[in-house]
Amino acid sequence: MPFICDKERPNTMNRFLSSRRPNLLAVLLALAASVLITDRAVAAPSTDAGDELLGLGFKVLVATTTIQQDWIRGMAPGQIRAMQRTGKKYFIYPDAPRNQIYVGGPKEYDV
Repeated sequence: MPFICDKERPNTMNRFLSSRRPNLLAVLLALAASVLITDRAVAAPSTDAGDELLGLGFKVLVATTTIQQDWIRGMAPGQIRAMQRTGKKYFIYPDAPRNQIYVGGPKEYDV
């Protein structure tokens, strides 16, 4: 078998990569689109839930100190939590991206 110089041998790796390039580009575009859609889907419920809670009579309290902001971030997102303070029962819903909570009593919660 005669020795073939690198210049004479076809570059199979380049041919392989160039044939796969359109598929790779399509996969990357699909991945980018899914990340954008997912990001919007995750952000949307907090505003929808906030609007709904405001409609039920909940009040908005904004966290002004870092301790309050850390407390809000530590709460389970997307869940209403029952809480008792000074003998009264409250229901709170955290909105960590906006550093605020929605607060309502039994009357607002039971509607």
